Amino acid sequence: MSILWQATAMTPATACRVFRLPVQRCGGSLARRPATGYSGRTLSMSLRTGRYCRMPAWFAVYTKPGAEDLVSRQLNAAGIETLAPKIMATKYLRKKYIQVQEYFFPCYVLANFDSRTHSHMIGYTRGVKYIVGKERPLEVPPEIIEALRTRMTGELIRPEEEAMEKGERVLIKDGPFKDLYGLFERQIPGRERVMILIEAIHGRLEIDRRSVKKA
Repeated sequence: MSILWQATAMTPATACRVFRLPVQRCGGSLARRPATGYSGRTLSMSLRTGRYCRMPAWFAVYTKPGAEDLVSRQLNAAGIETLAPKIMATKYLRKKYIQVQEYFFPCYVLANFDSRTHSHMIGYTRGVKYIVGKERPLEVPPEIIEALRTRMTGELIRPEEEAMEKGERVLIKDGPFKDLYGLFERQIPGRERVMILIEAIHGRLEIDRRSVKKA
């Protein structure tokens, strides 16, 4: 399994940590300065003329909270390709689990454009706060875009369940036993439930697999 695959199979924070890119929820940066030293553009060799020409590149557009879809639709209408991947998240509400869609990079839309000609328009698009890098837009590494697309089906990134081994320490993250630690024992065959040994009471507990994560 490649390092790109591992990164996008986990979490946004993991993906950005692998590529040495800082990320925060509704803040921070998904981008980096291009290695070429050129800001806001990519140089490629024209096969016809043998000269270098400027090409569109991927940039991170920082949006207002909840405005990712609005920004994507407006940029698409202007002919700009965007990427705003989502994940299916499990929430424990009113004593039951529900499935909801969440953005993989909250408050970010990745957009492919020429910063020389589109930065001003994008900066004034409804729902946009700024392009990451502002006056000197920072390019998103193309390997991140490729890795995200590899993991996507439609708008959704396919999840990869976290593997657990017998004896591994785990934490119950929601439900009536929230914040208790235990030791993973086994997966219940044919069901989305696991058996763990609760440290505080030295007793076994069968619990929903989605309520447990590695400690």
